[in-house]
Amino acid sequence: MKKILSLLQVSLLVLFLLTSCKAPSRQKVLATLSLEGVDTGWTITDRMLTSSKIVPRITFRVKNKSTEAISKGSLYFTVTFRLVGDRQAFDSNWSPYPPEDIFPGAMSAPLNILSLHGYKGSSPDSYLKNKAQWQKMEAEVFVRMRGSAFYSLGTWPIAQKIDGWTETPAPASPAPEDALPAKTESAPEERPAS
Repeated sequence: MKKILSLLQVSLLVLFLLTSCKAPSRQKVLATLSLEGVDTGWTITDRMLTSSKIVPRITFRVKNKSTEAISKGSLYFTVTFRLVGDRQAFDSNWSPYPPEDIFPGAMSAPLNILSLHGYKGSSPDSYLKNKAQWQKMEAEVFVRMRGSAFYSLGTWPIAQKIDGWTETPAPASPAPEDALPAKTESAPEERPAS
C-alpha cells in the first residue's frame, strides 16, 4: 500500500511539473507583453578616417501587460532585417532580455538591436546626399518566452535617418537684388546744441 501511495505521489509530482513547465502559447505571449516606443534608423558602427559604416537598427521597450512579473532573462528577441518586398533576410541579430524583472504594468529599459551588416561610405553626409538611392528596409521582431516558439510581434520600416547626424543644409543661394527690401531714408539725427 505504501508503494502505491509513493508511486501515486511521484506520478502526481511529474504530472504537476509537466503541466506547470508547459511553454506559453502565442496568445499567452501576446497577452503578456507589447513593444512600446519603437524607433528605427541607421547607426554608425565603424568610423574610420576616410570611411564609415552604417547598419540598420530597431529600438523598443517591453511593456508587461500581465499580472505577473516577467523574470530576468525569460525573453529572447530576434530581429530579421530585410529589404522591403523581399522575404529573404538581409541580416538578423538577437538579444536575451530583460536584464532585470519587468513588473506588471511597467516598461523595460530600451533595447537596441543592430544588424551586423550595412553599408560603407566616405561619411554620413555621403549617405544623406544619396538618400534617394537607399534601398528601403524593414525589421521584423520575434520573441520567445520561457521555451515557447518564436512569435512575430510585427514589422517596422527602417527610417532613413542616421543616429546623431543631421543633414547639412545646402548653402542658400543669394536673392536677386530686386527681392531685397528697399532702402529707406532715415530722419537726420537731432543733435543737442552746443
